[in-house]
Amino acid sequence: MDFSSARMMPAGPRLPYGVAVRSFAVRALASPVADVALAALLTAFNLAWTGGHPVAVAVALCETAPIVVWRRWPLAALGVTSAAAIVAIPLGFAPAPANFTAILLSLGSVASAYGTRVSLPAAAIILAGTVVVVREADPVEIGFELALVCSAWAFGSNARGRRELTRALDDLAASGERERREAAARAAADERARVAREVHDVVAHSLSVIVVQAGAGRRVAGESPEEATQTLASIESTGREALGDIRRLLGAVRRDGAAPDRAPRPSLTGLDALLDRYRASGLHVETAVDGLLDDLPATIDLSAYRLVQEALTNCLRHASGARVRLSVRRDERAISIEVVSGPGAPGAVPAAVRGDGHGLPGMRERVALYAGELEAGPLPDGGWRVRAVLPLEAGP
Repeated sequence: MDFSSARMMPAGPRLPYGVAVRSFAVRALASPVADVALAALLTAFNLAWTGGHPVAVAVALCETAPIVVWRRWPLAALGVTSAAAIVAIPLGFAPAPANFTAILLSLGSVASAYGTRVSLPAAAIILAGTVVVVREADPVEIGFELALVCSAWAFGSNARGRRELTRALDDLAASGERERREAAARAAADERARVAREVHDVVAHSLSVIVVQAGAGRRVAGESPEEATQTLASIESTGREALGDIRRLLGAVRRDGAAPDRAPRPSLTGLDALLDRYRASGLHVETAVDGLLDDLPATIDLSAYRLVQEALTNCLRHASGARVRLSVRRDERAISIEVVSGPGAPGAVPAAVRGDGHGLPGMRERVALYAGELEAGPLPDGGWRVRAVLPLEAGP
């Protein structure tokens, strides 16, 4: 038991019955009410020991009543109870067991609350006083009582040592966690700086090549159309390669060190396969597609696919089993996506259909990148509607 001042245990998850009972018992024994009850019990025994003499009653009260503050002010309690025991000797009063109990409790609390510079001298004084009080007893009794004094000091000192060790371990764990977070943050910053340098190199190199090739193509466009066509094809190849490199670099940063994704690039041409996975997960999706989707700019195509995937993932997460209407319309100026879901029960999202995991903030980022429009909000019937418009002119 900790001799230090009483501390209430923090609220937390429900504990097993046995643990809860022990926890309640510890809190009860460490409460001020328990100290008052202990002081009253020891004082009652001590008063019964005195025989009713007025002076003996006063001494008995001083011997045991201070135990009410043995945890809050242990030195004061130890000083008063010990002094009362010494005063009782010239008055001819016999040593009281209740008084000795109060002294042991106070000494243990002093050893728990203070370091050895305070507790060891206190223990030495109590040992000397014990010898004085019971000097006429037989050696076995004297040795037993001295052993009790040493045990009380050792018990309190051990409690203090355990507290200090626990505090040190908590500080060490907190320090280790802070260092781990700082190291992770430094590693992430270093990785982002590296990726930024690589993106700069890719963009600078690719744009330089494209500018040179575009200038050469312009000069020969009128005289040699075939050579101009080859130049344009080279420009297209360079641009696509640069976009692929940048996409892989930025994707690696966003996934925080995940392994490179070598799967084919997601595209709205694979919309049916995506919808099949959601239908297999319990989502009833009705689809309406208007316009060609196989010649979209690469980045617009990927962003539109991710918007559909994230919207359907949200439907599956928050309205599992609901009916969903997906509308994809493409015209000369923009591609618009609308997902409308009815009310449903929340459900788990299987890994096979899980999106990027960025939710509406991620969708807003994608739409804002192309100066598009995004509307998302609840419907009067309890459903949800997401509508996104991506201008085609913003694509590369």
